[in-house]
Amino acid sequence: MAWEYLGLNKEPFLSINPLLMQEELAYFVNREKELQLLKRYFDTNISQHILISGKAGLGKTSLVCYLGIPRENEDFIRINLSESKQQEGQILDLITHDLLEFGCRLKIKGAENLGEDFLYCKKETEEMAGDIKAGVIIEGKVSSKKGTEKTRRRLPFDTEQILGKILVAVKNHIKHPPIIFIDESDHLPESTQETILLQIESLLVSNKCKVFFTTRKEIENIFLGDVNSKYRSRFTDIIPLGPIKPSAGSMAKLILEKRFEPCAGENYQYPFAEETNIFLEDVSNGSIRELLRYTSFILSEASASKLLKPINVDFAFKVLSEKQLLASGIESKEYQIMKILELKPLSPSDKILQEKTLFKRATLNILLTELDKKGFTQKICEGKKILHKLTPKGKWVLKSYEITRL
Repeated sequence: MAWEYLGLNKEPFLSINPLLMQEELAYFVNREKELQLLKRYFDTNISQHILISGKAGLGKTSLVCYLGIPRENEDFIRINLSESKQQEGQILDLITHDLLEFGCRLKIKGAENLGEDFLYCKKETEEMAGDIKAGVIIEGKVSSKKGTEKTRRRLPFDTEQILGKILVAVKNHIKHPPIIFIDESDHLPESTQETILLQIESLLVSNKCKVFFTTRKEIENIFLGDVNSKYRSRFTDIIPLGPIKPSAGSMAKLILEKRFEPCAGENYQYPFAEETNIFLEDVSNGSIRELLRYTSFILSEASASKLLKPINVDFAFKVLSEKQLLASGIESKEYQIMKILELKPLSPSDKILQEKTLFKRATLNILLTELDKKGFTQKICEGKKILHKLTPKGKWVLKSYEITRL
């Protein structure tokens, strides 16, 4: 893309990835309330474990890293679960490995020796796994299919013991519990997240560290059902992260200006009209990730066509519609419901929607739940009545669907 068209000296930072580098933290905006609460847990010397909940793209990782990255050489360790295969023992191995690296970086006494013990432990465990696969363990021995016996070597320690030792060493060195941020867990299936919680049980019952964990599960669902008690029983507090609140376009402009201004040239001019800022807020539905993704597509097309600035809402809508970025997620039955919501002056109830669509109640409930998840519709509770209406994003998506799909 020719960034000179925008009056920029270089490409602005429009990555949809979390803010993980020190120089990227300047792009962080909003979330003052959540930051204040999180900082309290960062600064306490008491071992407490915190769960951050919220939908994808709302900035959970960036929130924790905003406070944690400046403390990387003091007491903050980020464990990236995307580097693990999530197999039995893998999570604990990864945490132990990263803590040992942290200990060596801080030149903590005993960290190098524990690192050697860990490598030895891993090697012996892998050899033992091969022996076990070839035969059956009987009272400390491995019996092969041919009937011969091989004595199994008894390890003087295991990964969990090494983890406990390095945690004690780190805590004694820095004089308070270290902060362990277990990241990239929220993109995994829920069953895998639950497996991870079981594998890090020793951390969550420990007073040797503070654990921060993220989940896409929304807070109202965390307290429903027995299965979710795994979250309640293991964490001291839950910090819910909601969508960025719409603000007549000013929040979208603030987020984008932060990324444009560091590389602005003499002829720089903010590229979007006010109405386009509002549109971007609407279709992003509070997700910073979506805001940046849509912005990249619009700017790329505007630059290619040498469009005069400021970019108006019609052009922005046309770009996103032609690239199937708005209406691709709508099914025909969902469209029927959305069309009724558009035509009804008052928000209709489930009963009215059922009469208009002729869908079975169970089918209607599934469709409405899905539309809510996608951010196209919103539930309104009026006493015992539950009504439904289109969100601003839903209105744009409906319009895009009718232009591109009908």
